[in-house]
Amino acid sequence: MVQQDAGKSSLINLIPRFFDASSGEVLVDGVNVKEYNQEFLHNKIGYVPQKAVMFSDTVKGNVGYGENGKEKTEGEILKAIEVAQGKDFVEKMENKYESHIASRRQQHKWRTKTKACNCKSNS
Repeated sequence: MVQQDAGKSSLINLIPRFFDASSGEVLVDGVNVKEYNQEFLHNKIGYVPQKAVMFSDTVKGNVGYGENGKEKTEGEILKAIEVAQGKDFVEKMENKYESHIASRRQQHKWRTKTKACNCKSNS
């Protein structure tokens, strides 16, 4: 646990360059964030909220969502689900990756068993 007023928000805001560091440098993958194209930098950042958000869509549609509307390949989506340890669960669903996630019960089950936000951030 990190104490209050330790600068967590300030640190997080430096990475996407909402403001620049007054001294020193902020590195992502060993590169100063000032050297990145901002769109490219923003696409390197994944956000996993404490409470997962799912859309009324298929498993594949939920995992593939993001990155400024750029579509993910099926391979990228399957890899993200596998990295998040959701493959076994999804493949037991009736329509597998085309299963529709709609009801609260389904969403809760999907969040709990597959860590869907991790899938999204890994895709």
